[in-house]
Amino acid sequence: TTVGRPRDVELQPFYSIYDRRYSIFWDLMTESGWEEHLAALARREEALARLDELAHDHIDPADSELEQRRNQQGHDTHVRYYKQRHGREANRGGWFSYDIDIPAEGDVSLVIDYWGGFEAARTFDIVVDGQVVATQNGSDIKTGHFVSIPYDIPPDITEGKQRITVEFLPHDFNRAGPVFGIRTINTADLDEVEYVLL
Repeated sequence: TTVGRPRDVELQPFYSIYDRRYSIFWDLMTESGWEEHLAALARREEALARLDELAHDHIDPADSELEQRRNQQGHDTHVRYYKQRHGREANRGGWFSYDIDIPAEGDVSLVIDYWGGFEAARTFDIVVDGQVVATQNGSDIKTGHFVSIPYDIPPDITEGKQRITVEFLPHDFNRAGPVFGIRTINTADLDEVEYVLL
């Protein structure tokens, strides 16, 4: 048959794989629904590419040399691999930070990538040059896919600066992250990539 998308899959009875762990999830849709799904994926990919184009600076935890150039600091922090991406997180009592370049003019926003679906206590502060700009509860993001969340930085923090220090500080008995990417962008440009922002 040709009912599978993007390809058919071969099934076998449960009793023949009793010695393995398994989970099965099916997304059921019509042909027109599948076409709409593909179009939505294409729009998302285009918007993500545009987000990368508009970003003034971008930190990817998968690139350890880039992390070093951005003065990555921290305590009890590590990079984990999840869903084919690398993300940095801090354990309870830990923290991590980066120095990241910002646009010379205009209001500045951080855009941070998360996975929407982690459990446990993950409430943490996002601190820019010593000032809390947001508190994020990572366990409240329930989308089941990667999301990009923008945070506006008050202009008095960025005025006259070319670089800022961004810290991720978990609340008591919580973890921070994981964070799968950090971008700085002119706030005015966020309208162009609203499609991919949570």
